[in-house]
Amino acid sequence: MAGPLSPDHLSPDPRLGTRIPSAERAQLEEITSALRASLPATVFTGVLWYDDTTLRPAVSSHSTAATLDRLQVALSQCPCRTALSEERPIVVATELDHRWPVLAHRARQMGVRGVLCLPLIRARRRLGVLTAYAQARPPFTPADTTIAGIFAARAARTLLTAAPDSAPKEVVPAVAGPLRIAASQDHHDGPTTIAVSGEVDATTAVRLRAVVLRLTEDLVIDLSGVTFFGVAGLAVLTDLDTHLQAHGSTLRLTAIPPQVLRLIRIARLEHTLL
Repeated sequence: MAGPLSPDHLSPDPRLGTRIPSAERAQLEEITSALRASLPATVFTGVLWYDDTTLRPAVSSHSTAATLDRLQVALSQCPCRTALSEERPIVVATELDHRWPVLAHRARQMGVRGVLCLPLIRARRRLGVLTAYAQARPPFTPADTTIAGIFAARAARTLLTAAPDSAPKEVVPAVAGPLRIAASQDHHDGPTTIAVSGEVDATTAVRLRAVVLRLTEDLVIDLSGVTFFGVAGLAVLTDLDTHLQAHGSTLRLTAIPPQVLRLIRIARLEHTLL
């Protein structure tokens, strides 16, 4: 089993890592430290950059994370590549999962029971993958994955500024998803109501973000017609709340479906969004 975790600090991988400016590294330390605090099972973390078509290790919190991140990069098939290509978190229980036997075997040898790969995507750009490694049993619950996904969305905003200018990022093609957005205003001086219906996923959330972040007045978001609402949508709402507060305006959610309400509570954002 790997040795005890050193103090919360992300250091560049000396062999394959991309050098991260100190300011951005400090932000990454805060994100990964908060992730470990929210997910008790997580003990090791890392970040993989995505440069055009290549994943490569950038930073890691421990030699265990560095070793397993390098192994993922070396494999033609690995959970990190799947997470990035499918734009969704991937969880691997190393004692039960047979999809990536080489990674699972090496992870077990190092005392790792679970692997969590979180895609880092912002503004339709694939930036990389945040990795988390657990030693506990069971390693990651569905609630853990949801919370980690929210952290990944926030991490992407930091990593966008840390990414090297010389490394082009693949643009995720815009896909017209089953999302409908309608705006209305009952009174001249009243708040604007944005009615959202359909599915809010990693793709359609880009469109939602483009619409609502242009507004600066008081907003009411009507979610009564939402049939699916993922972590990407939650990231839009938290960003919108911050954006409106900066302009002295407010955000209010109405007709919140049970699944969205549960997601907000899992993410511990009740005081922010409710």
